[in-house]
Amino acid sequence: MFGTITSQKQNADTPPRADLYFLQNRPGSLAGPAAAFGQATASTPADIWSGIALMGKGGRPVFSAPFDINVRDTSLKKRTKRVRCCLDTRNTVVATEEFPSQLTGEVLRMSVKERLQANGLWLPGQEMEMHLHPIQENGPNRLYNICLTAYADIQGVMDTPCLQGIALEGILNLAHAVSGLVSTLLNEPAMVLYCGQNLLQLMATGNKMVYSIQFFPYEAGDTLPEFMLNQAIEILKINVKRLYGLELKHLLAVGPRYDICPSIISGMELLQPDWQQILTAPSNEDVTRFPGLYGAYFANTSFDLLPKGWRSAMTLQKFGMAATLVAGVLAIGLGGYGAYLYKLNQDQALEYHRLFNSISVRQAAIAANLPPETTKRELETWLELRQAATERPRLDTMLAHMAEALEPEVSVVTLNISAQPQAGAQNPALTPQTPRGQTGDTGQSAQALPTGQFNISIVMESKGSFEETRLRINRSLSNLCSYFQLDEPDWQYDETKQVCTVTCRMTPKAPKTISGAQS
Repeated sequence: MFGTITSQKQNADTPPRADLYFLQNRPGSLAGPAAAFGQATASTPADIWSGIALMGKGGRPVFSAPFDINVRDTSLKKRTKRVRCCLDTRNTVVATEEFPSQLTGEVLRMSVKERLQANGLWLPGQEMEMHLHPIQENGPNRLYNICLTAYADIQGVMDTPCLQGIALEGILNLAHAVSGLVSTLLNEPAMVLYCGQNLLQLMATGNKMVYSIQFFPYEAGDTLPEFMLNQAIEILKINVKRLYGLELKHLLAVGPRYDICPSIISGMELLQPDWQQILTAPSNEDVTRFPGLYGAYFANTSFDLLPKGWRSAMTLQKFGMAATLVAGVLAIGLGGYGAYLYKLNQDQALEYHRLFNSISVRQAAIAANLPPETTKRELETWLELRQAATERPRLDTMLAHMAEALEPEVSVVTLNISAQPQAGAQNPALTPQTPRGQTGDTGQSAQALPTGQFNISIVMESKGSFEETRLRINRSLSNLCSYFQLDEPDWQYDETKQVCTVTCRMTPKAPKTISGAQS
């Protein structure tokens, strides 16, 4: 229906041309020769990625056989227009935590980061890409599914030479790609054993989400110990039941070394999936060994790790290329049209000079009635001051916003507000003038007006138990976010005095931004 799929041997030698490629990195040293792709270049095992091509899509998408791609060979862009990457990295964290429902936006993200750092799941100083997905409401709290991926690994994908100049559609974590494949085949949650070359990833998946993930390293020649698997699976079933209320009734083994798993684990027989129910591939074994590649088609794209800035840059690049092509075509047409316009321009030149002389006379008459330069400068200065006064927040308005945002039992201990002079701003109307021909001291030089941004430092405290004071201050910070840009607060709690103190630096938002958010 979608054309003939080439054999796996042919694909291993020459990757097929396709509109969309799925690529997956291969961490560590993998066995198997690299594919001959374009010109031969010196490469390391880490340069060879796995790939498949989407040959046709519909009710059941049609894929090619897996092949090897040398990511240092930039000729990939001659074979495909789009690429979607599957990232296999151990720097992945999946957690389930509960937070007050009132927390939103940056305050919620700061609270999540603080909780995960306290639990040792987020190392201080490590840059991670975070995805938060609410699961259910538990009274005043909300349960979140939290997914973290190291940003350094994401950047490594975007820096690969063969992806330069290609419309990179997205970057998905391996776990979410596998979850997309399994969730499309099964209507119930399942446990998945992804057996890499030297790393086992035990996942709980369902509804195209990853509920839990654990990593178990092992040597290349090892077989997976049945006792360890039994214990890990039982713990996983208990945790998913406790956190999500889900029963895990299916168990699958996938990945390059899926065949090292025992056929029965913890009393559950491994499911032998028929992938041809949801897709067309050269063999079931190909899909089982490369579930990340095939699953990237079915994955939930809301877990996309591709930064928004990258997507915007590629859009601008395409627009620039199209504009250049259009300009070239127009230049050819305008060349012939220019010869015709040259003759017409000669006739219009005489009319232009006649009108110019007439306008010059009228301009001189108008200029005689204009105010002198000093008056114009004073008017411009007044307009600049008026514009600065309307664009920056007023002190009384900021204090009113603070009083409205703070909870009744949260008090302000210290409040410092300072305004910096705007860079390069000097009021010419306040600069002393020296009469022509005179010299000497003109008095103190005029200082730049304090029209710059406000810097606010606030110290708040609340008395009571740790949970009570933390909830009050969290609500206050969340309310302040409507009017101010907050830096990361510094929390202190004195158990003896039962006093929670928070120090925070704030920058007021522009009045137009605040009014737009409220409307």
